[in-house]
Amino acid sequence: MADRKPVVRSYGALEYASNALRRHLGNLEPEHLTRERVRFYTAQRRAEGHTVGPAGAQRKKPTQDGTIIRELLTLRAALKWAQREKWIDHIPHIEAPRQPPPRDRWLTRDEADRLLVGANALHIRVFLSLALYTAARAGAILDLTWDGIDLATGLIDFGNVAGGKRRVVIPIADKLRPILHEARDAATSRYVVEHGSMKVASVKSGTRAAARRAELPGVTPHILRHTGATWMAMAGVPMDEIARLLGHGDSRITQRVFAKFSPEYLRNAVAALNGA
Repeated sequence: MADRKPVVRSYGALEYASNALRRHLGNLEPEHLTRERVRFYTAQRRAEGHTVGPAGAQRKKPTQDGTIIRELLTLRAALKWAQREKWIDHIPHIEAPRQPPPRDRWLTRDEADRLLVGANALHIRVFLSLALYTAARAGAILDLTWDGIDLATGLIDFGNVAGGKRRVVIPIADKLRPILHEARDAATSRYVVEHGSMKVASVKSGTRAAARRAELPGVTPHILRHTGATWMAMAGVPMDEIARLLGHGDSRITQRVFAKFSPEYLRNAVAALNGA
């Protein structure tokens, strides 16, 4: 973890995964990580669940397979790292659950407007607006500083990921301009999304609260990114352009998820079937 801290995109996620692994597997040697033991870990994590909700109204939800997969991929990465460092000779096979199907949830324009109205706090409204009108990842938005926004030329530069990878530079959408001007006038720190003059660590609770007021259950920061990409596909934006804005290194990923929303999706193929 110390080695990865300077370069990993989300150290908090690495820490969360590592804590779960340590809790259930920390007393084992690598050779003890058999297929049966790893499957037992998956069962344990599903049963363990996690607590959600405000104090006094908390409830337990099962751990999702997506979370468990991330944890086991973290374990794989740690074992590969240990082998490179010559701490171990052999890497045991770590079996992970099957990837869950992709989420198709996205917001209509009306739902997006309702969500923004449901955001009482300025920093949450700023985050939601940036998420909807840039389709950037939550981490990139929370890392964004005012020196990356040029209101005069109308560009947002999301800078570099930890480790040096370049993030995207995109034009400012017209609907985003008013909230950026409001946030700039109220700014008391270098971060665009700030609260109490400090960088905001997480917007999950604020997003859930805004979604609850807007009567839009299940809305997460990632759904906002998915929404932006869906809007672009529905407007007929080419897949490679959507991929560049999303920061996808391979446009085939974009094609696989968002092509079905394009107005031209399989139109020529169906026209051929129709004899046109």
